[in-house]
Amino acid sequence: MTREATMTFHINVGESGMPNSIDWEASESSFRGRRGCDALFISMWDRLDFNTYNVNLYTGKLPKSEMNFHFFKTFLSLADTYESATGKKDIAEMIRNFSEEFGRKLDILDDE
Repeated sequence: MTREATMTFHINVGESGMPNSIDWEASESSFRGRRGCDALFISMWDRLDFNTYNVNLYTGKLPKSEMNFHFFKTFLSLADTYESATGKKDIAEMIRNFSEEFGRKLDILDDE
């Protein structure tokens, strides 16, 4: 049996074109109603155009330290997704190694 799930984003855009706020809600989330966030990255593969389309938004309220951590966690998540989708553990490990180097350069991770 299949089901349809939805995810909706509500973006309040300021005069400068930058989001003032980003809220989201999802039919299968662990909470009801909208929840705010300060950054949103969506990457979509279009088979017809053989191209990736991206929506990358962030609010001016997002501290750079949190943006750095968001990127770090996104890279790690991409490594996991890549490994799951392709089975290529060696390439996923390259992405994880890059993530760790990124984290160390930005003092997210301790040098060990």
